[in-house]
Amino acid sequence: MEHVCNVTYVDSKLQVSCERTATLAEEVAAALLDVGARIRTINTKDPTLEEAFIALTGGEEEIDRFLEGAGQKA
Repeated sequence: MEHVCNVTYVDSKLQVSCERTATLAEEVAAALLDVGARIRTINTKDPTLEEAFIALTGGEEEIDRFLEGAGQKA
C-alpha cells in the first residue's frame, strides 16, 4: 500500500503505522480482507505534536543533521 510506513505483528495484533488519508482505514481493511484476515477491531490514533513535527521536517535524521550543522557554525 502506498501510505503504509511500518507494519508490526505482536501478541496476535497487527499494527499498521502510516500517513493518514481520508480512506486509510477502509484501504487497510480491504487489503486485509482480500488475503483472508479476520478483523476484530480497527483503531486510529492522531499523531502527537512531536510525531507531526518530525514527519513535517523530514524525520529525526534530518533534524539531527540540522542541529549538528548549527552547532558547527556557533
